[in-house]
Amino acid sequence: MSRNFIGVLMAAVMRPHGRSGIVKLRSRDPLDHPEVHFNLLHDRRDIDQMIEAANLARSVLAHRAFREAVDAVHIDDHGTPADALDDVDTMRAWVSAVGGDYVHASSTCAMGRVVDGNGAVIGYEQLYVCDASVFPSIPDVNTHLPTTMLAERLVARWMANL
Repeated sequence: MSRNFIGVLMAAVMRPHGRSGIVKLRSRDPLDHPEVHFNLLHDRRDIDQMIEAANLARSVLAHRAFREAVDAVHIDDHGTPADALDDVDTMRAWVSAVGGDYVHASSTCAMGRVVDGNGAVIGYEQLYVCDASVFPSIPDVNTHLPTTMLAERLVARWMANL
């Protein structure tokens, strides 16, 4: 009995340079979800980092151990063969076309620039932010635990000031 398995190896830029994404309100209705545009890979340095990451993944997949275990290697969900991208311009175009996210958005309301140390939005009264957006820089880990820790600290400060 033959079995078909699919494996995934993801490459990612964990410390992007670009900071040009935006969040806009769609309406005055607080239940209406905001419009979010990450504007990923807007900064050429991020494209270059993604190319480096993709090439590293390709080199791992080209190893003899992988070649013996797999029938085919594709570098995207469109079925592009791993060896199809053979020059920097082709890689740059490919990264720009297929690059995506796995959304651990953070650092968009950075503490010290947008909010103070208590999560209060600078220049506004009674407006607070308490999520991963207040991190001064993107964490090296999944955002769940740092966000939970942040929430516990900020809520304790807020409760102490009631």
